[in-house]
Amino acid sequence: MLSLSRLLSAKDSTYEVLPTTSNDENHHSKNGHTPHHTPPTSLKDVLTSRIVRRSGPFFLALFLFLAFSRVREYLEKKPYHGLPTYKEIFEYEKRLPQHKVDLQWPEGKDGRFLRFSTPYHNIGFNNQLQDILMSAQLAYMSNRAYVFQPYMWNISNPEPVQLEGKHYRTNIIPLNAFLEGPAAGGRYGPGTGFSKNGERAPWEAPRSVSYDWYDEICPPERRTYLDTGELRKKLGVIEEDRGPASTTKEILVAFSAYLREIDDTCVTLTGDHVFTFR
Repeated sequence: MLSLSRLLSAKDSTYEVLPTTSNDENHHSKNGHTPHHTPPTSLKDVLTSRIVRRSGPFFLALFLFLAFSRVREYLEKKPYHGLPTYKEIFEYEKRLPQHKVDLQWPEGKDGRFLRFSTPYHNIGFNNQLQDILMSAQLAYMSNRAYVFQPYMWNISNPEPVQLEGKHYRTNIIPLNAFLEGPAAGGRYGPGTGFSKNGERAPWEAPRSVSYDWYDEICPPERRTYLDTGELRKKLGVIEEDRGPASTTKEILVAFSAYLREIDDTCVTLTGDHVFTFR
């Protein structure tokens, strides 16, 4: 029998075959094959194997703990705030870069603006969106900043409204909550302006501004009010109940040509709507 000190010696990689017995010799002589002897495993290998097997779960738990700690640290530094609230979007609209008095013409204190004082209400969202886009297009073709406003279901009551006796919904929604781009204050790009005769100009078309900024940059004494109904008659725009109605393109061309030519900077359209959905 081998001693324990010999198993732990530096030469544990050299195995010593135990002496064969007479039965082994008989077995060799009967089968004609040399018997195979499995060398014994060293105690060091046995102990190492047990340590690895038992420490595996520990190292796995340590890795998961460290990974979780790093993730928690990252989330604490950059918390998730979710979607912006309507209040935050209103604040964003107030901070639009075109809301400054020192900008070059046709923006700033000497800019050109077009406001529609009679918004649609008590109609579906799709009709209001259509009116917003068409009004913004008219302002763009007039070389004026479109004065945008929130989506409003009922302009006489700012409280939430109940539709068909069922669910309540917000009555006033900021425009940038569902629309972006030039109509909501985005840029048109260089060379998108219009001259008085309707030709392209080298400057950039004025960006849309909010109702609040219009009230600040255009005091009452600076405003020009134009009645839409009277302007229709003056421009020869035919309404639907007076014969074959003018097309949307004809309305855009007629109104924009007039609004480009006048020098009044703060123009407000009152009375009837420019575009109807009848």
